[in-house]
Amino acid sequence: MASIKDLPHDLLVDIFTCADLRTRIKIRRVCCYWKHVLLGPLTNQLIQVDWACFEARSWRRSAWSEYYQSAFMVRDEGEVPCLRGLLGKHVRHVIYVGRGLRVRPNNGAAYYDYPVGLPWLAQRTPQAETLQLEGFLFQLFGGDSCATFLRSLLLNEFEEEPPHKWRYLTLKNCDFLFALNGLSKGSIYWTVRVPDLTIELDSELTLSRFTEALMPFLWPYPEEQVDWVRRNAPLLPRSYRRRPLFGTLREFLGQRNSYSIADVEALDYKHMPKESLLQFARCLIYHKARKNPSIPEPPFAFPDDFQ
Repeated sequence: MASIKDLPHDLLVDIFTCADLRTRIKIRRVCCYWKHVLLGPLTNQLIQVDWACFEARSWRRSAWSEYYQSAFMVRDEGEVPCLRGLLGKHVRHVIYVGRGLRVRPNNGAAYYDYPVGLPWLAQRTPQAETLQLEGFLFQLFGGDSCATFLRSLLLNEFEEEPPHKWRYLTLKNCDFLFALNGLSKGSIYWTVRVPDLTIELDSELTLSRFTEALMPFLWPYPEEQVDWVRRNAPLLPRSYRRRPLFGTLREFLGQRNSYSIADVEALDYKHMPKESLLQFARCLIYHKARKNPSIPEPPFAFPDDFQ
C-alpha cells in the first residue's frame, strides 16, 4: 500500500510550497527526507507568514494568546534556530496574510493593531523581490491618501534605510476603510476593495506609481460621475463644510475659518484626487438619504456598502 513517503519529489515540493512558515517548522521535524525537500531552493523561494507569527507572548496573558505561544518573536535580534534554512537569501517571494489585520495611519506614519514585522522579514529575506499583502484592512481618516499610506507602510516602519530589494508590491483582497467624522449623528464609513493589484516599485518608491495603480479601484467611473459630484456638491449644507469636508477644502483652498458655497463651486473636480471625490460623493449619498431626497441619482451606482 502506497504511503505519503512514496509521493514524487516534485509533488512534495508543490505541497510544501503551499504551507505557511509555522507549518513548515513542524513539517521539517517529520523525517530527514521531508527536511531535505523542505529546505531545497525550489520549496523555499516562496514563504507565507501571517501576523500570528509575530505575536509576542509578553503582550497578552489571556487564553486566546496561548494558542500562539509556539510563534517566534519578531523582536529577537539574533538568529531564530527553528527558522534556520527556511529564511535567507534564497527567498524570492514573501506572502503576508493579514487575516483582517487593521493598519491605520498615525501622524503621517503607519500604526498597527499588532506588529506587522516588515523590517524583521526584510532583514531575513534580503533578496526577496515580491511582497504580497493579503487580507489587510487599511484604515484611513479624512483626507488621507491611499498612495501615501502604502508608501509610508513600506518606509516608516524602518528606523533606517529599508534593507529590502522589493521590486513588486502585490495587494490581494485588501480593503481600504475610509472614515469621515464630525457629523451630528456619527461618522460616515465606506470601504474600497482591491481584489488583485501588483505595483512595480522603484528605488525611490515614487508616489505617482502608487496613485496610478490605485486609481481604477478608487474611482472606476467615467466623467459623467465626476460631473454629478461637481453639480451637486454645492447642495451640501454648511455643516458638511465645517466638519467632515473641512480638511479637504483646506487642502485645496488654504487655511480659512470657513468655506462658502462659492468655494465649493470653484473646486477643480476633474483633477481632484480620487479619495477627495469619494468624500464628496459619500457625503452627497448620505445627505440625500437623510435630508434631501431631491438630489439626483448618480449616473452610475456606487457599491452597496456605499449606502
